[in-house]
Amino acid sequence: MLSSNVKNAAGGLTDIMTSNGMELSPLPDSPLAELVAAGYLPEMDIPTIEQTRLKEEYSQRMGGLDVSSHDLNMEEIVTVAATTTQHMVFHARNVALPMITEVHTQVSDALATMSAVSAVREPEIQVDIMEAPYNNALLHGLVRRYENAAKAGQPRGTLNFPDLTPAQLMDVVLTKIERLDTDVTKLTTTIGGDVLSAVYRAYFQTGGADVYLEEVSTKRIRDLVLFLLARTFMDNPPEGAEGDLYRINNTLSILMEQSGRAIYFTLKDHETRIKNNRLILKTERNMVRVDNVVYLKWLAAGGRPEILYGALMDHTADLSYAGLLANAPMFIGLWDRAVRLRELAQSSNRVTDLRTAARTVMSTYITTVKDQESVVVDEATLRVNLNAALKSTELSGQTDTWKYTTCIVCKTFFPHTDSLSILQEIEATRKRDPSLSSREAATLVTINKVADWVCSMIHVELPKRG
Repeated sequence: MLSSNVKNAAGGLTDIMTSNGMELSPLPDSPLAELVAAGYLPEMDIPTIEQTRLKEEYSQRMGGLDVSSHDLNMEEIVTVAATTTQHMVFHARNVALPMITEVHTQVSDALATMSAVSAVREPEIQVDIMEAPYNNALLHGLVRRYENAAKAGQPRGTLNFPDLTPAQLMDVVLTKIERLDTDVTKLTTTIGGDVLSAVYRAYFQTGGADVYLEEVSTKRIRDLVLFLLARTFMDNPPEGAEGDLYRINNTLSILMEQSGRAIYFTLKDHETRIKNNRLILKTERNMVRVDNVVYLKWLAAGGRPEILYGALMDHTADLSYAGLLANAPMFIGLWDRAVRLRELAQSSNRVTDLRTAARTVMSTYITTVKDQESVVVDEATLRVNLNAALKSTELSGQTDTWKYTTCIVCKTFFPHTDSLSILQEIEATRKRDPSLSSREAATLVTINKVADWVCSMIHVELPKRG
């Protein structure tokens, strides 16, 4: 029935429309027209306020069964609207949404694979950090004596020492100098027993020439491990070592001298690098290796990774410590332009990749679900719908994968329903108020859908313009 509250709520809107010359009327033969007719009272030549009172009273007048005609019509409209709208929302949340979620996961996985292949990576900066023992002055003291030793080869496979476990080798490399052994233990813990075993097999056992050491460690680590092993064995060869003692000692002496010489010049080179601010040690495609000590100093002086990135793009660039700092703005500008071009290319690629991923996944998915009860059209129609959906759905480099998948799935499987608009409205409602649960947002969308349905039965007459 028309209550005073309903009349008062509509009064403000009615005044606005009247002042603007707008007239509203129900569409003929619509449920709304029947409802209005149930509360109709012919115009009479009496004051407006009295007409309003009579219309309100008439809408509440009981029929022959003590039931208001207006109430009967209202109940019927509410039942139809509520049932229909609730069914549409139920279908969107419980049929369409699970399919969208499944397809979205597959599209995202496919897109990630495609993006990984096509992505342009920024150059890798490899920071060369000297192992802990190399920074210990006690190691410097042990190898200084080999400064003037002539460079010679390091004999391999001439000794025949017994098998030793990694744990035993970790004891052998200790120098019995506590402050140095702390750093040695840090190193061996980091590199693991496999490296120790590989060096031991290569230099202290027959068949060592077949051990490919480059696969297991850097030369700097191998030189250090070899030196420490040979140093211990010089004073205490392992029990079970086969061969002439003189030949064993001579071989150990050569190994110790040559590895010690290599360590000494490694230390010397590092000191020179620091003194001369030699920042870049090596450059390759998409990679630059820098000295750790000099790099930290360079960063403190105003250096930035982007300077290195830009400098690597200019084959005529001055890559010295000072040159990089002096030309920093130019190199940063080069890199910034490259980044913008890369982002533009990736945005373009993403459009193609997203559409391709959606087409591929959906083509397979249609075959998988075409016989499910929720799919009400045949496979051929689904594929026509898919092609139409891919063509009609707007796509850019910033398109959200979830929103795009939602559009494609709903347009392919459920174009005959309001699932797409319902899910979009639920998402928009929760975005406006994140505190709402999905169920609460769905309730608000249901109310809006009912309002939309009622409004679709209203004819709006606008004032004629002269």
